[in-house]
Amino acid sequence: MIKCKYAIFRPSATPSPQVPLGARSVGHHTVAPLWQDNIFEVNHVVFFWGIGGSGQVVFENVPHKLSPGHIAVYMPGMVQNIHALDNQWEYCWWTMDGPEASQLTRGFGFDGGIYQAGPAPIAIIELLGSIISEPGRNNEIRASMLAYRLLSHAASLSVPVGGERYDEALVHSAIELITECWHDPAFGVDVLASTLKIHRSTLSRRFRRVTGSTIIDYITATRMRNAMSLLRESAIPVAEVAARCGYEDANYFSRLMKKRLGVSPTQFRQKSG
Repeated sequence: MIKCKYAIFRPSATPSPQVPLGARSVGHHTVAPLWQDNIFEVNHVVFFWGIGGSGQVVFENVPHKLSPGHIAVYMPGMVQNIHALDNQWEYCWWTMDGPEASQLTRGFGFDGGIYQAGPAPIAIIELLGSIISEPGRNNEIRASMLAYRLLSHAASLSVPVGGERYDEALVHSAIELITECWHDPAFGVDVLASTLKIHRSTLSRRFRRVTGSTIIDYITATRMRNAMSLLRESAIPVAEVAARCGYEDANYFSRLMKKRLGVSPTQFRQKSG
C-alpha cells in the first residue's frame, strides 16, 4: 500500500483491470500556515476542494487562490503544486485513475483549473475514506462508485473561475510562439506545449476552444501563407520555398499544398505570375 500521512490509499498501486474508474486516494485535513506540499507531475486525476482558510494552487506556473467552496482540478501530465497561505488551510481531496478517469472527468466539463462549486461534500469524502483501504473486489467497486458520485456531485455545482480569460491568454501566448517559430521544421504541437509548460492535449483543447482551429491546422495555414507569398514574389526553387517554410521534404510540401489549395506550388506560381 502507498503511504502518506495526509492521505488514505487503496491497497494496490493500480486499479483492477475490470474497474474503469479507480478511486486511488482520499483525504481531509488542515495544514499550518505556509505549509508546502511536494511538487510533482501527476499521472492521475486530482480534485482539491477548499473548506476553510485559503490555499494556493499553481497551474502552468500561474498561481491561483483556492478559497472555501472552490475546486482545483489537476489532470494527468500536469504538475501538482499546492501550499497554504498565511493562514491555516482546511481542504479535502480525492484522486482517480483507470482507463476512463480522464475521459469521464472531461466529459463532466472539467479540465485543469479552478471551479466554483459550493460546500465540500465532506460526508462522501469521509465515507470513501472509510472503505478505500479495505481489500477485496467489492470494496474496490464501492470505492469506485463513491469516486464517481463525488465527480458527478462536483459537476452539478461547478462553474469555471476565470477560465475564459485564462484560455485566451494561453492561446495568445501560443500564437505568439507560432508566429516566431513556424519556419522551424522541428516546431510542432509537442514543442509548443513543452515551451508553455502545459500538457499537449490540454493546450490543444483550449486552443481549439478559443480559435476554432487545431494547432496543427493553424501552423500549417501560417506556413502556407508564407509559402504562397514566396512563390508569388520570388523565383527561388520550390525546394527552397519548402525549406524556408518548415518543410524538409519538398515532395511532401507539394502534396500538402495541392491538397489544401488544389494546385501544386509550380501551378500556383504560374497562375500568380
